[in-house]
Amino acid sequence: MAIGKIDTVGSFFVGQGDIIVFDKPANYAVAKLSTLANPKSLGDIHLDSTNFTGDDPTLTPLKNEQGLAYYTTVENGTFGFEFFVPSTSKDMLQALMNAEMVTDTFTAGGTFAVGSTITGAMHKSTIVEKPIMIVNETKNRALVVPKAKIVSSLAMQDKVAGIMVRVNAENIDTTNLKTVMFVDGAIAYS
Repeated sequence: MAIGKIDTVGSFFVGQGDIIVFDKPANYAVAKLSTLANPKSLGDIHLDSTNFTGDDPTLTPLKNEQGLAYYTTVENGTFGFEFFVPSTSKDMLQALMNAEMVTDTFTAGGTFAVGSTITGAMHKSTIVEKPIMIVNETKNRALVVPKAKIVSSLAMQDKVAGIMVRVNAENIDTTNLKTVMFVDGAIAYS
């Protein structure tokens, strides 16, 4: 029997061209990638801050009294990633950190300028659950985590205050959604 190739030409996911979040589906059981709503680009992501962080799968040999493996237990890995968003705009803080607007009135001669606005963060959980995807550098492939647990905190990189975002893929196995999904095809921007 002749030996064939799995890939006649490789399909590579290189670089990070964008990170996009969606609204959480009302019902994951019937959701599809095509029904994910309100895609929003996170814009600038700090150079080289995007890293995969999931747990590696493990093989643990169980050994007999002579030190020989008689069975191997397996633990599947997990998928996660992290990145640094240098924007601390009210919109970004609300989207990633469950921040809230605070109402106050500033008068002339005070510490803050008249018309200043206030965004409050970290007074409640910064955990959100929503779909998120990484788009490759040529924007013709996407890695989608349809059910992502996202936790954010304030951080500083290269003297820039911003939001450190950590994502973990939660297990999902419906007819239309899987824990991690690759999509081949151009990403549509408006």
